[in-house]
Amino acid sequence: MNGMELEKLGEILGSYVGAAAGSLGKLFNEGVAHKLHKTNVMEFSQLERSINAVPEQEIVAVYIKGEGDVRLGILLFLSEDNAKTLAARLLGSDTAEKLTALGKSAIAEMGNIILAGSFLNALSKATGFKVKASVPGLAIDMFRTLLEPPTIDVASETDQVIVAEAELTLVDSAISATVLIILDPHGAEKLLTNHNGG
Repeated sequence: MNGMELEKLGEILGSYVGAAAGSLGKLFNEGVAHKLHKTNVMEFSQLERSINAVPEQEIVAVYIKGEGDVRLGILLFLSEDNAKTLAARLLGSDTAEKLTALGKSAIAEMGNIILAGSFLNALSKATGFKVKASVPGLAIDMFRTLLEPPTIDVASETDQVIVAEAELTLVDSAISATVLIILDPHGAEKLLTNHNGG
């Protein structure tokens, strides 16, 4: 995939991220800024080094796998402090000292709404593809460990993956989350061919 195709793919994925941002904004009743970083093709071994927002402590992540006409993995991750703040708001509280089981469930459902409900829905509308989302999985771990499931799911039949990284920021709260989109090259080419921006 050449540079021009990767740039076009980034624009396409950015439009789906925009739908996810809109959904996140509705959940918290505030504006959400979103930015898609450069879309790259790389070997699995290069993946961790290529991500802009790799933290050095444990983070909270929600993972959804999409399967069907195109296969992809989507990882939403944020700091534990930000996850506690958002979980509290979702549960009608001001603050949370720890991420309880109920809080984890709220964050997983938030991920499900913005990734499966909005991102994948926008993809399906724009391409006509049928893509079934997995049940959202939530984990708290180091970034490298969290990165393995989506990459292995997508890269099981290829040595290379297409990776796009996007940042979502709740404007009033200044809370950011990162979305990592991982596709196999064949799926990326199908998106390029079938996306209808209109």
